[in-house]
Amino acid sequence: GAVVELPPPPPGACVVLPPPPPGACVELPPPPPGACVELPPPPPGACVELPPPPPGACVELPPPPPGACVELPPPPPGACVELPPPPPGACVELPPPPPG
Repeated sequence: GAVVELPPPPPGACVVLPPPPPGACVELPPPPPGACVELPPPPPGACVELPPPPPGACVELPPPPPGACVELPPPPPGACVELPPPPPGACVELPPPPPG
């Protein structure tokens, strides 16, 4: 699959990512404070790896399709991570959130 690497967006930037093709691997660098990152649902078999967002960042993830694997590192205090219920067969790994 394709490998998509994105550089860090500038402070206050809003990053909207289109759906990657099947089998693609998307690696995202940590967004700066105040950045807004919106991710569309990855296709089946896609691999999405997200680094820890900085304090104050808000990350919204749509439901992954069946067979997708989403790995999220622990967000820092004050970070906002919104995850909808994943469909059957989806793999979502969430570490314990920090205090606050």
